[in-house]
Amino acid sequence: MSAAETLEVDLVVVGAGMAGLTAGARAAEAGLSVVVIEKAPQIGGSAAISGAFLWTATSWESMRHECPDGDPAMGEALVRDFPVVVSWIRSLGIEFSEERDVIHGRGFMFDVLGYLQKAARMIEGAGGSIVLNADVDAVLMDDGAVRGARVRDGSGSFDVRAPWVLLASGGFQGHRGFMERYFGPSASTLLHRSNPWSSGDGLRLGLSAGAGLTEIMDSYYGHLVATPIPTFANNLDFVKYARAFSVHGVLMNLDGERFVDEWRGDHFNSQAADDQREGRVVLIFDEETRQGPARQAPAVGMEAYDQVADSFEIGAHIARADDLAGLAAAIAEWGYPGAALESAVAEHRTTATEAAQRPLGAGPYYAAEVRPAISFTEGGLRIDADGHVLDTAGAEIPGLLAAGADAGGTYNGGYAGGLANASVFGFRAAATVTGA
Repeated sequence: MSAAETLEVDLVVVGAGMAGLTAGARAAEAGLSVVVIEKAPQIGGSAAISGAFLWTATSWESMRHECPDGDPAMGEALVRDFPVVVSWIRSLGIEFSEERDVIHGRGFMFDVLGYLQKAARMIEGAGGSIVLNADVDAVLMDDGAVRGARVRDGSGSFDVRAPWVLLASGGFQGHRGFMERYFGPSASTLLHRSNPWSSGDGLRLGLSAGAGLTEIMDSYYGHLVATPIPTFANNLDFVKYARAFSVHGVLMNLDGERFVDEWRGDHFNSQAADDQREGRVVLIFDEETRQGPARQAPAVGMEAYDQVADSFEIGAHIARADDLAGLAAAIAEWGYPGAALESAVAEHRTTATEAAQRPLGAGPYYAAEVRPAISFTEGGLRIDADGHVLDTAGAEIPGLLAAGADAGGTYNGGYAGGLANASVFGFRAAATVTGA
């Protein structure tokens, strides 16, 4: 399009990831015209480099247990609508595995790339379009309502008028300014295990329209990863260098303190580690973990790594000793107070036993230095369960929707599936647009 032209459609979607393409495809299926604006040179967002697991909690009670600070209405909608969304994606001819346990829930491996491509074809087949390498400079406002977007691509700027705009750009983890504003000093210590294009466009556009934010803005989903590592720039690195077996070990910070109940989950451990000095922590584990979880695939269907051997190979900080005293000397060379190690392990043994978790067992013992890495932000624009973006007083902003990581509040520190959250609320946003 030329700068002088104005396009009129039913729905503008900002972001061609799981949430945006789900909403766009569902709206196109209902006969609506959709334009998707994507700043990357390809569709998919973080979904395209994910582990391809579509899963969530199996019940409302499980959701509340794992995500106690999450928005109750959004959590309820996620659990209730997840089977509906799975059935719809299946109906498009997308291949799924058998249902299996995933973390604390149930779900499926599925052909995520095939699904994203299918959704894009549905949008284009209904007369819509997907504009790549383009930015949305502003949402168009008319008497307090959002009525389209101003888009800029290689040919210039043009307006797309629509009664609905959906913000689904994937979160703000790639925007240094937003990260520093909402995460504070810890933002500088976080590694970035996400696609580089999720840089806060949805948050920026929502704020410009008067959107309110969730109460918790510094929660995120991520993992602890080996450190130092030679590269950390693609999805193979993101999976290979993650140390999700932290749930089976003892975590200690630079001050010699154990700072988290490790068995809650590696995503909790990552967030807790981000609050520690320099974002540096050491993971202590035993031979049983080394021979078991540290050799297993991150999830069923994914490639397995010998993560201890891998750490040695890439030059990450990893040490082995027959006893804790020997391990203490090793971590002292990395700057940790070795004298505090045995106390941290003793505290873990007591606390783990009381919580009916496995304490550290027999040696030899291992120490691995790890750092937190963010996959996507969990705080963001405040929405209701139908996807309406709410203003600072809690009222709907007419014409403005959000889904996926642009919409905060579902988990707020917990986690029950990124692809599930994106697809369900993209699906629900489409229902709002179509009136279904």
